[in-house]
Amino acid sequence: MMTLPMLAMPDFNLPFEIESDASGFGVRAVLTQCRRPIAYFNKTLCMQDRAPPVYERELIAMVFAVQRWRPYLLGRKFTVKTDQRSMKFLLEQRAADALSRIPPTVQLNQITAPTLIDVEIIKKEVRKDLALQEIIRLIEKKGMKIPHYTLQQGVLKFKGRLVIPNTSTLLPTVLHTYHDSVFGGHSGFLRTYTRLTGELYLKGIKKDIKKYCDECAICQRNKTSALSPAGLLMPLETLDAIWNDISMDFIEGLPKSKGWDVILVVVDRLSKYGHFLLLKHPFTAKIVAETFVKEVVKLHG
Repeated sequence: MMTLPMLAMPDFNLPFEIESDASGFGVRAVLTQCRRPIAYFNKTLCMQDRAPPVYERELIAMVFAVQRWRPYLLGRKFTVKTDQRSMKFLLEQRAADALSRIPPTVQLNQITAPTLIDVEIIKKEVRKDLALQEIIRLIEKKGMKIPHYTLQQGVLKFKGRLVIPNTSTLLPTVLHTYHDSVFGGHSGFLRTYTRLTGELYLKGIKKDIKKYCDECAICQRNKTSALSPAGLLMPLETLDAIWNDISMDFIEGLPKSKGWDVILVVVDRLSKYGHFLLLKHPFTAKIVAETFVKEVVKLHG
């Protein structure tokens, strides 16, 4: 112990050993062969890695060490030495515990999916469409390869998506499914278009989706983007006589003074002349009207 330990060169014909340890603030490890050190490693733990209990920090030290010396250990058997007795208990304990006695259970998960489209109806409608019928005829009888079109079990597909004619009777159902249903969630035009065209192919469907989303009553009532703008400010008209137009308001929440706790403010809009009338809680419309006549109307008509 009179001199510092010298690092030895690794011998890949001998087994490697890792001695690791962890504290509350960091981890350290040493890679050895025949009790001769080959490399040292230490690392300060971040706040997130300091939170786990001590036996988990010991595992963290082992993981960091194995990652650090992966080129030495990959494909070889090696031994890890640690001083944590709780980890030894996890390996040696064989008694049945609660986790090993949990009875098997079956969990049923419900998946929300779009309404299934009747493929038989689609087949019949595709056969009635002249353009699509010609494509099927070329594929079936002449064995021609139409770009992006395939025929799988009698179902015509375009780039793997089910082909539906523009005149299909299922078009309203399709639009409702991909926009109004739980699956659609009243998404905007772009999301509805992306979701629908990812599974189905309808030539020219973009305009129909745009129109359907724009005319959706629920979207129009609830989405901010569909609401009309507030518009420009509308100034009040200029007056040409005093006391032809007045404004009124109440000032409440005042401390009581001789029983009064409310002020009725009456202001002429042209001259800005004001009256401040006293009221008491509780007051009614009749009391307010009587006070207004008594204090304002008798003076200004």
